[in-house]
Amino acid sequence: MQINGKSFRPQPQAVTIKASNGEEVILTVTPLPVGYHERDRALFPEPIPPSQFVVGHGGKVMRGPSGKAITEENDRDPGYQAAMLRLFRAKAARLIYVALRDDATVAWDAAPEDDQLTAQTATEAYAAIADELESAGFGPAQLLALSRLINEVSGNTGSEAVEAAIGTFRA
Repeated sequence: MQINGKSFRPQPQAVTIKASNGEEVILTVTPLPVGYHERDRALFPEPIPPSQFVVGHGGKVMRGPSGKAITEENDRDPGYQAAMLRLFRAKAARLIYVALRDDATVAWDAAPEDDQLTAQTATEAYAAIADELESAGFGPAQLLALSRLINEVSGNTGSEAVEAAIGTFRA
């Protein structure tokens, strides 16, 4: 669609970040496409934490009015926490990959195509992108700065998920 002969679609923008070695790097960020977040949710369903029985002061399992044992989610479970870290790391890598995949100065070894991925294959595919970012010398500070710039260029006001995901990269 155009209005008065103009398209108001967000255009790619050059952004500058400081690499971990101190050198300035100029990257061309393409705004995230419409539907990006919906696809993100489809590719990366959140793991469900395991349930555990609620135990009272006497060491007995607590029961509800119907006599059924009361359970609660255990979000401190090491397996659940590891799954969440893998999820956040893959989501952060996807955000950066999608925004930089049209930058002619960036060459990726892995090149996942979202339309060919499923919820079962996406985390592994984007883990390869995360590994590439890390081996290229992008540390958590650079990834956070780049993720913020991507959200800014895309017109997103901010993303708590991105902030949380950046901590999953190795320093």
